Amino acid sequence: FLSTMQELPPDGAALCSIADADKEEALPILRALHGLGIRLYATAGTAAFLSESAIPATTVQKLRDGHPNVVDVIRSGQVHLVVNTVSSSGPVANNGAGEPLRDGYEIRRASVERRIPCLTSLDTARALVQAHRAWRREHRSRVATLGEYVGAVSAEVVRA
Repeated sequence: FLSTMQELPPDGAALCSIADADKEEALPILRALHGLGIRLYATAGTAAFLSESAIPATTVQKLRDGHPNVVDVIRSGQVHLVVNTVSSSGPVANNGAGEPLRDGYEIRRASVERRIPCLTSLDTARALVQAHRAWRREHRSRVATLGEYVGAVSAEVVRA
C-alpha cells in the first residue's frame, strides 16, 4: 500500500460498508483504524455493529435512502479510504434484494473516480493497518526542547 504512494492522513477518515458475513472478521481491523486516529463513516448496519463494540462511527445513508449518502461522502472528499466487502446475499432483482450489490458497485466506482483507495478484501485492509502501524513506528516524532534540537542539529553539522 505504501509503495503505491497512497497516503492515509493521520487525521483522515474511512468509509466502511461491511457485509454481514464479514463483520466479525472486520472488527479488529476497524478498531485498529479507529485506534490510528482514523474517523469512521459507516452504513447503518456496520455503524450499529461498531457501536455495539464501542467504536464510534458516523452513520451514512445507503443510496436508496436519499442524500447525503455513501457516494456523496466519497465524492465530497470527506473520506480518504473505503473498506467495502461484497455482499453475496440474495439475487439481483427489482424487489430490493440486489441493492447491496448495486450499492457496492456505486461505492467502488465513486472511490475509483476520486482516486480514493478502495479495499474489498479484509486481508488487504489488515495489511494496510500493519503497514500504517509500522510506518508510524519508524516516523514517530519525539518532543524535544529547543536546546536539544539545536544540539542534535549541531552534532549533525559537525559530522558532515
